Amino acid sequence: MTFKQAIEEIKKGNKVKHKSWDSLMVTEFSNNIVCLEDERSYYYPYDLEDFKRTFMKFKNGWVLVTDEEYKDFTSAEEEKDYFALVTGLFKAVNETRNIFKEEGLFIYPIVFLRSDIFQRINYSDKNKWSDYLINLEWTPEKLRSLIQARIDVLTGTRSKNFQDAWNKIVINQEVKMGNKQNSKMSSIDYILRSTHNRPRDIIKYLKEASKITTRNRYIKIGPVQIKKADDSFSEYMKQEIIDEIYSVLPEYNEIFSILSIIRKQTFNPREFVEVYQEKVRNQNLRNRGAEAVLNILFEFSIIGNVPSMNTRSIFKYENESARFNFNENIQIHRGLYKALQIF
Repeated sequence: MTFKQAIEEIKKGNKVKHKSWDSLMVTEFSNNIVCLEDERSYYYPYDLEDFKRTFMKFKNGWVLVTDEEYKDFTSAEEEKDYFALVTGLFKAVNETRNIFKEEGLFIYPIVFLRSDIFQRINYSDKNKWSDYLINLEWTPEKLRSLIQARIDVLTGTRSKNFQDAWNKIVINQEVKMGNKQNSKMSSIDYILRSTHNRPRDIIKYLKEASKITTRNRYIKIGPVQIKKADDSFSEYMKQEIIDEIYSVLPEYNEIFSILSIIRKQTFNPREFVEVYQEKVRNQNLRNRGAEAVLNILFEFSIIGNVPSMNTRSIFKYENESARFNFNENIQIHRGLYKALQIF
């Protein structure tokens, strides 16, 4: 489609990209800001008019990006071909690096790949790649630094620290929590607990809170708007997980329904097994084993473990080496509560 048509699709909230872009696409449009995202989940905001001036040279060749493009495989053969291509890519990168080295050129090709995809690669020499791996880990501290930088860009200011930047867009009040609203937490910690510590999650949450704030004609995001953003963000979080888990767990809808039937934030694994086996008996679900399913849910940080001697839950996204423990209670990730109707 043409650039003019692409602009109309962007205004509708659809994802678009130019066919010459390998990893860049327009993922968001809010408050007249066009947001580009790359494969590292880095965001590049443009005022709509700036976006038009910058990219109007691409008059044709724009395409819509559908969610189906991220549902990886529809068959075992397609999955096998995909991982053969990924393995071939790593081999090609290594060979290219050696060729450059022989010519005295210090050029290092880099591959960006989701960690869950890398773990599923089955290749005899895969362990040899470990010396060349760098895990991109977004700690709360790194996320705060990123948010500070983003706020400074959007406001055209230079903040002293994260809190200084945060106070420019968010009211400096704690968010009340719990059934009786007796517990309190800082607004940034409340948002972080709802995410998988990924930049795009934080930005999405803030955008949803910003929409509510603007709609009510407030100047800054407050605790009320942050809590109201839970609903829409939870649906976003669920869809993000579906895009990632689809090829591994095609029956994700049935599995999510089990979590909704249990309808508890924390529960014993045996409760899941009981409902799972009942669905299998009623032929509503193919039997791959309840424990195998729980392991998959843990790997994608849909659930975490609650150690008996520790009040803090263990989630895979916070600890890459964590493994699911069937003897410990399960906790649903907070970001999925509303989408799974868990209160």
